[in-house]
Amino acid sequence: MSVLFSLLATALKSAREKARSIQCMNNLRQISLALATCANENDGWLPLNCSTNPGGGLWHQVLVRRGYLNGPYPDWKTFPKATLRCPSENRYSESGGEWIGPDGVNWYNGTDYCLNYWITQDGFFDSRPCKLFDIPAPAKYFLVADKYVFWGMSVPTQMAFRHSGGANMLFGDGHVEWLEKRAVGYCPTYSAASGLTPVDDRWKWW
Repeated sequence: MSVLFSLLATALKSAREKARSIQCMNNLRQISLALATCANENDGWLPLNCSTNPGGGLWHQVLVRRGYLNGPYPDWKTFPKATLRCPSENRYSESGGEWIGPDGVNWYNGTDYCLNYWITQDGFFDSRPCKLFDIPAPAKYFLVADKYVFWGMSVPTQMAFRHSGGANMLFGDGHVEWLEKRAVGYCPTYSAASGLTPVDDRWKWW
């Protein structure tokens, strides 16, 4: 009997995580629609990863402020809500009104997802502004993925592989896919600097 209960508990846990992963994928599809709408209304340009210009901010703040994405405004130190909240993320705790990550630092920024640094300019690294429809082979390059730290994504260590050992990822053509951790390689610059392998050319094309 105990073996049966154990099997049922395992199956129930798996089913719950599957449901959470599906909800996460639906969130990414909503974000995809928001990015596409933003691009259509701005001559094809994607929002900057982080902009200090008037009316700017982090990419997801811009999407919410301008009405492309529904939900409460995601402040720098707020807990993610609505579409910006992955139901499988549970590693954070509240301290003094701020949401603190596992490293003791507040990196929440109001979202459980991050935009690919290499495709959207933010003033750091070798990034540049980009038009959505200028991405070559958009089904190959990913835009948004699960994260637990920072607002951009330049190395897999900033990604959160919280769905059965993998991460949900939104690609340039709008499709969403689950990829296991070993299938996501490091971006070229970080790989060259650190000697980490494998090199994954899905981060950027230049």
